[in-house]
Amino acid sequence: MFIVFMLLASATALELLVQVRPFWRFRKVIAAIALIIGAFGAGAFVVWEPNIFSGLLVWLMLYRLFNMVRIVEGRMHEHHLRHTTRHTTGALLGMQAVVVAAWAAWNAWGDTGHMVWAAVAVTQLVVAAALVWSVTRNLRRMRWPHQDMHYSDKELPSVTVAIPARNETEDLQLCLQSVIASNYPKLEIIVLDDCSQARRTPEIIREFAHDGVRFIQGREPAADWLPKNHAYARLAEEASGAYVIFCGVDVRLAPNTIRSMVTLMLDRNKAMLGILPRRERNAYGHLSLIQAMRYWWELVPPRRLFNRPPVLSSCWAIKTDALKKVGGFAAVARTIVPEAFFARELTKTDAYSFVRASNDTGVT
Repeated sequence: MFIVFMLLASATALELLVQVRPFWRFRKVIAAIALIIGAFGAGAFVVWEPNIFSGLLVWLMLYRLFNMVRIVEGRMHEHHLRHTTRHTTGALLGMQAVVVAAWAAWNAWGDTGHMVWAAVAVTQLVVAAALVWSVTRNLRRMRWPHQDMHYSDKELPSVTVAIPARNETEDLQLCLQSVIASNYPKLEIIVLDDCSQARRTPEIIREFAHDGVRFIQGREPAADWLPKNHAYARLAEEASGAYVIFCGVDVRLAPNTIRSMVTLMLDRNKAMLGILPRRERNAYGHLSLIQAMRYWWELVPPRRLFNRPPVLSSCWAIKTDALKKVGGFAAVARTIVPEAFFARELTKTDAYSFVRASNDTGVT
């Protein structure tokens, strides 16, 4: 058993060593050695001590090994790779430490197992109560407010609706039809064809040219950019509005939606607005369970306590000047949820809001 522990300790030491700047240049060799030692040690450990705690430790160890594979493969941009693997290593080691502590407690209190389960039950009740309080508070705070202020067409700022599209069909048509029907007076609509393989996407966009929709041809992103973020960056460069609304092709807007969004941002003096759309049933009359869980993740946890405000990529608006001030999309070239970074930065100055769409605002 001592040999198994030494193998696991050696793998951990190498994982930490590879993140030290002088050793980062040898990352592929060190990560490969850590991968081999860790895999052998994890397998031997679960064979030697087969129980639920060793199973949890090995399960987390598999994610650590996958983290080492990412370093060996080196498919990410170097800076992003180092940042991501460092944070992942820290998180996984922390979770393994919790499992080890629980294992030690179980062994120490083995004769009084009922006390352990009583503590688990009490902890579950406390967490459940905290989540009920959190979701109630969030639902109340995220309600779309009644708007007393009204702005004339002259007072309203210019707005660009930016839509990235890739291999789209009728969804893009329906989205553009809803945006074109908007009653907002100073509106620019631009659609980026994000290197679609199907010819139908650019054809759909050109069909709306007579309605003022501007077409942008996408380009293949550089290696240090995620394709979606690169498309966002191109759209932001082309946008001429004082505010930009980034909108997915599956979103539908009511005629008054854009005016309501801008009025809300002006009333609250916000530079960024995230929206939780109302869900509509699909063609088969069903709702998406996966999307519902995605909403749950944004609505339930007390995210603002950890400076992680809720965001969704479906439909969100940002002031052009604020976007440039936080570094634009170049600052989040490899970030999977780029709007989360902007929301965190703007929350520091109370310039971000997240609201649930209502029947009146009509974001679906």
